[in-house]
Amino acid sequence: MKLIVDQIGAVAVISFPESNLDAGNNRAFVEAMRPIIDQNQKIIFDMGTLRFVDSSGLGSIMLCSRRVKDAGGLLKLCGLSESVRALFELVRMNRVFEIYDTREEAIQAFENP
Repeated sequence: MKLIVDQIGAVAVISFPESNLDAGNNRAFVEAMRPIIDQNQKIIFDMGTLRFVDSSGLGSIMLCSRRVKDAGGLLKLCGLSESVRALFELVRMNRVFEIYDTREEAIQAFENP
């Protein structure tokens, strides 16, 4: 999977090239994130293109979050569609992650903690 990485100062904003994060592409996603996590401590997943996330996709996001935290960094989310946000609320992942409406709000949260 070829992720889209926008480096904005010290923050890496990751966008998804596909509309799904599921069992079909979650391993490729985790592998594509490995070098990004190694090089960045402030990461935002801009999930605006995602329309569907299944349990394996959620697990991949959690794994990336843990790896970022283990490396001394922090992962934030932004741009969740209504359906993806509903899933995060259903499984209470909205309590685990800092979720923002826009990438600008997420970047600002890094700049002004």
